[in-house]
Amino acid sequence: MKRLSVALSVLAFSQFGFTQDPCVDGLVLGEFPCNLVDQMSFMDLQDLNIEAANQGDGTNDIWGWVDPNTGSEYALVGQKNGLSVVDISDPINPVLIGHMATETSTSTWRDIKVHNGYAFVVSEAGDHGMQILDLSQMSSVVAPAILTPDTVYDGFGSAHNIVINEESGYAYGVGTNTFSGGLHIVDISDPLNPVLAGSFEEDGYTHDAQVVMYVGPDVDWVGSEIAFASNEDNVAIVDVTDKTDCQLISHASYENPGYTHQTWLTDDQKYMLVVDETDEVGNGFNTRTYIFDVQDLDEPLLLGYHESDNTASDHNQYINGPFSYMSNYASGLRIVDVTDIENANLNEVAYFDVLPEHNDAGYQGTWSNYCYFPSGVVAVTSRNAGVHFLMPTIFSVSPANASVMCEESIDFEVSINAELNGIFTVGQEGLPENVVLSSGSFEAPGVLTVTVSNLVGIEGGIYDFEFLLESEFGVYPVNSSLNIIGTYPGQSALGTPLDESVLNDGMVAYSWAAQANADQYSMEVYSDEALTVMEYSEIVADPNTVMPFSFMDGTYFWRVKSLANCGESVWSEVFEFTVLTVGVEALAAPQFSLFPNPIADEFSIVAGQDLGDVQIFDIHGRLVYADIVLAKRADLDMSQFSEGVYLVKVLGQTQRVIKL
Repeated sequence: MKRLSVALSVLAFSQFGFTQDPCVDGLVLGEFPCNLVDQMSFMDLQDLNIEAANQGDGTNDIWGWVDPNTGSEYALVGQKNGLSVVDISDPINPVLIGHMATETSTSTWRDIKVHNGYAFVVSEAGDHGMQILDLSQMSSVVAPAILTPDTVYDGFGSAHNIVINEESGYAYGVGTNTFSGGLHIVDISDPLNPVLAGSFEEDGYTHDAQVVMYVGPDVDWVGSEIAFASNEDNVAIVDVTDKTDCQLISHASYENPGYTHQTWLTDDQKYMLVVDETDEVGNGFNTRTYIFDVQDLDEPLLLGYHESDNTASDHNQYINGPFSYMSNYASGLRIVDVTDIENANLNEVAYFDVLPEHNDAGYQGTWSNYCYFPSGVVAVTSRNAGVHFLMPTIFSVSPANASVMCEESIDFEVSINAELNGIFTVGQEGLPENVVLSSGSFEAPGVLTVTVSNLVGIEGGIYDFEFLLESEFGVYPVNSSLNIIGTYPGQSALGTPLDESVLNDGMVAYSWAAQANADQYSMEVYSDEALTVMEYSEIVADPNTVMPFSFMDGTYFWRVKSLANCGESVWSEVFEFTVLTVGVEALAAPQFSLFPNPIADEFSIVAGQDLGDVQIFDIHGRLVYADIVLAKRADLDMSQFSEGVYLVKVLGQTQRVIKL
């Protein structure tokens, strides 16, 4: 029984196959403590700014965006002096695209979220408002550029944070100078024309929040829009479906709160992790994360807490699938397995420490991270230094980007490098349906050889897919790719002549299903069911062809095999057809003429007398046209007819016409 349903979008190892600064013997570059996290690159404060006068201001929040047209990944790096946009499509060589200055003054606090291709930026700087920047222009600007907002929402001046529910199209300003610092709700369905939609101030100041369309287990609230608001000494769970009449549902609280800072739900919305920013300082705790069961939104249940082995203050954390990516100030990025969360059991599996000097409580080190890039890169800000672009190595696959040429199977080594719970088996998602996966089971850490077979007949190309590592606790997706080069072609399905059809002409038009990898096709016709007496065979490139061979009356059997650079496919099934020309007269000298033949659309019938009855039959002997023509010429339009061979019967005689 799976204890946690996790999203299949988590990519937990490098698609690039190499890193710039690997974690070796517990250190990156001999300086930064690490475990199963490599560094792809680092940008310092000078790299993030265009003008020298702006250097040294420091970083804060970070978010990300992927261009849907190009697939390029962008890190949106908050700083005291504004926002830097960085292209990390090549994370080893990040490129500063541009910098957007603060709207008024510098501030320690700046926050960014994205909706519908626009960045929404707020700050605690006075009269700053909410800057809105069209990110679609990033692919065309001349870097590095000075960026300016496309518009500014001035419904509030300062704001501590901005929260966006991308499903509903609403932004929630929190900690603003309006509505007692509570939820300031803005309709951003038209990003450049934001409109105040409502508010919630009854529970006082909100520091941060997560707002979701609720699909969790509490049937009373399914389909509602729910805010989980960190309100200094508790989490307020609020129904914000009606923006003009938001209603408090309940509070999630714990003993001796310092400052309830930030909250995030598991992907199945059953559980919630809560970060308290100051309890390490005020209460002397080690880094502590509170765990709530929120399967009943009216009565959230505190299950316990996870405590790390150091005293660093926690700040922001985000859950993506089976892991929570925690930014804990002095101790840096901490990646925690949440698959056994129902038992209040969290397990730290990887980390990268941005502040090697110490892991003490306080507010130096990392501010936040963004862990949702499809490449698997995790962007982590370091407040007084810059931004690290990191790649977890919790999982690995060898070869990382595999290729096969004229092979039926390939072996992958799938590795789990961390201590994860349970016995694992391996499945896949993203490869063609007929692929077969053969593997066993293993414990973590460990390595398992997985054979991907039955590749014969699969269309060539690059397949991006995921290995699904599954235990009783959950599913861990690990991305990979397979380039199939020059495979065997697949088996063709026969078309016409249909099985057991009767043809009224010996000139037969054949068709069958094309195969993507086939260069040619071998076609055979036999006069016996045992396929021993061959009447005709030919190698052709076109799976729709008229064979230049007229059969005598009788029953025939035909089949097709596709050919490619790697070899042959198996034969198709065998179809049977009967040639029956009885009643179709053949004259030594035709008494009418057809032209042109073959035809594209129109053709003419001409005789020395009135044509009378004009009949056209398809290759199966079915009457498809009939008319009485009291003239010596008829011009007929066959543009609506499908391609093939037709029989034209006039004046008691029959001739063939081929429609192209």
